[in-house]
Amino acid sequence: MESITTEGADQQRAAVFYRAKQQLDGGRFVAMAVDVVRGAWIEATCLGRPLRLARGAFALSALTGAPIVPLVSRWSRRGPHVVAGEPLRPMHRAGHATDSRASEQALARATAAWLERYLLGAPAELSLGLLLGLLCPPDPG
Repeated sequence: MESITTEGADQQRAAVFYRAKQQLDGGRFVAMAVDVVRGAWIEATCLGRPLRLARGAFALSALTGAPIVPLVSRWSRRGPHVVAGEPLRPMHRAGHATDSRASEQALARATAAWLERYLLGAPAELSLGLLLGLLCPPDPG
């Protein structure tokens, strides 16, 4: 297992993106946090509010065809607990070129919709960070 941070300049994030693509091309998996936005982002709607999601995972999925499996994790008295959603697949139409931006946006919307369903079923799981992101989105400048 390898852990790489996207903290730093654009060049660092590009290197991490390239390394993640190599992992996926090699048949391995990559875990990425989409709720930590340090570079490019995609806006989706969650709980009726705009939510910025880091673009990297969605771009990798559109580029490689790898599905996104949404995950949430939390600590309980018994230890870590992880909930996984059904895999979300990028848009690919047989015999047609796919617009990667449209695929990225569709994946981001599907991920936000999954998160919304999860939070509506378990409202206590709404974290302070996510709540702040929904109520006080960063300045678009």
